[in-house]
Parts: sequence; structure tokens; C-alpha cells
Amino acid sequence: MVDDSSQAFTKRAESRLRVHANRIGCASDSAQVVVTSTRQSMANVGVHIPVAVFTDEEALAFLTARTGRADADGARKLSSELGWLPLALAQASAVIKAQHLDYAVYLDRLRTMPVKKLLGPVEAGQYPHGLAAAVLLSLDGVQSADDAGICGAVMDLISVLSSAGIPRAFLQAAGNCAAFGIRAVPPDEVDDALARLAGSSLLTF
Repeated sequence: MVDDSSQAFTKRAESRLRVHANRIGCASDSAQVVVTSTRQSMANVGVHIPVAVFTDEEALAFLTARTGRADADGARKLSSELGWLPLALAQASAVIKAQHLDYAVYLDRLRTMPVKKLLGPVEAGQYPHGLAAAVLLSLDGVQSADDAGICGAVMDLISVLSSAGIPRAFLQAAGNCAAFGIRAVPPDEVDDALARLAGSSLLTF
């Protein structure tokens, strides 16, 4: 799976991806390459499968199920703020449930997060700043409950590694040799940090 939402994904990279996709296709009939993109031009790489955001009804049902809060008006306002994006709503619902917040309090925190000062405009990056704010709030929530600082250290390391995925064994080895910059972290504590981050929809493993 490849995501090309970053500014670094140039036309040259698009061309190279087409070549690699063709090679993989020729090498094995069972191989598949999945490219997620906000660029309409990428629709020509292979089979185009548009992915829509949640409908209003889907967003409300999702938030209600995840948070346990039956506040349709609050859920609708939050969904609108986050552009009905499933990932953003997953981030928001995790924080709301973990911190026992209502939608209004979370929405206020979301709007006061200084994302625009941290993130500039990105080519093909039509995602609302609310998504970035939701991610930051989720990360803040995880870090505030992690006195050892392992979750933040894991995210710091993962952020500079391949977006294609990192073997768990690699992160465990990094913990053992104190590569997180805090102390030697045993594998079980690394796994616990990964579980917390995954539970907040900050990563998958």
C-alpha cells in the first residue's frame, strides 16, 4: 500500500510507481498494489475506486457507538468540523471516550489547537485542519496517561521511518538498545505502547 498525500510525491514519483506496479503485475498474477491518493491523475494508474467520507447518518451512528453518547446535535457539529472523515472521527471518539468528554468540550479543544501554525498548505492535501488537530489531541491524550513517555518515544521513532510499515521486532530491538532516547525498554512495554497507540487510532499493527 502506498499513500501519496505528501508534498514529496512528485510527477516523477508517479511515473516510477506506474513502472513498479506493472513489474509486480507481470511477476505475479496474485500480487496487488493499493495506492491511496487525493490526486485525480492517479486514477489512471489502475482500477479507480473512489472512497467517500461518512454520510451524516453514518457519522452520527459511528460516534454514538464509539463514545456511548446519545447527543445527535453535538455529534453532527463535530462531524461537520472534521469533514465527516472516518479517521478523524475515530481519533475524536477515542479521546472522548477515554477522557469522558462531551462533544462540546472536545470541539472546543479541537478549535483551539494551533494546527495552522504548525502545518502549512500541502499540494493535494485537501484534508481539513480538523483532522490534524484530532490526531494531536489523540496523541496528547495517550501521552498524558503514559508517565514513562514510551508512547511518545515510539511515535517519534515511527514518524521518521518507512510509512510502508515497521516490523514489531524492529521496534522491540530499538527499545532494548535504548534507541527511544529514554531508557532500555523491554518488549512487553513496547507492545503495551503499541496497543495504546492503536487503541487511539494513531497506528495499526
